[in-house]
Amino acid sequence: MALKTCPHCGHNVSDQATKCPSCGKDPRYTDFQLEQQEQQHKKKRKMRRKTAVIIAVVAVACAAVLICLCAGRNMLRYKKGLAYRAVKDYEAAVDVFNSLGSYRDSDQMARLSMRDYIYAHPTSNDPISVKYADQLIEDGYGGELERILPRYFEQRQRTTTSLPSDAPRGTITHSS
Repeated sequence: MALKTCPHCGHNVSDQATKCPSCGKDPRYTDFQLEQQEQQHKKKRKMRRKTAVIIAVVAVACAAVLICLCAGRNMLRYKKGLAYRAVKDYEAAVDVFNSLGSYRDSDQMARLSMRDYIYAHPTSNDPISVKYADQLIEDGYGGELERILPRYFEQRQRTTTSLPSDAPRGTITHSS
């Protein structure tokens, strides 16, 4: 291990040292070389920042475009559901509005389409009417349906189970 003079402060340091114990600078390089290295590091940091800003701007722009496309797609599907209602294809309208989730008032439009389907098929208890009636009753919108589908409600009352107060717990009896 040989000693050499630090080019920055003049103290003796090991020729293998990467930091002068007196001034704290790297004795392997001159002040000019260290300044050049620092300028190169600054340029790299500046480029990284620019790159990060560009990436952030592109990401925000892509997110905005995706949001607009999704909103536009939902709007188109919503209008398609309204078109189905206009031509009285209530079953297709229910499917479209249910697929939209919480977009606008699509849940209300789905319930209206279910109700309109039931109004359009008042004399039959087809499976779709029954399914829609069950859904509307479950959601708390079945009050007016009893007038439209009396046979459905009669059958529903016959098949409901009840638990009389004198029956032992755990016993289910069917009322007729």
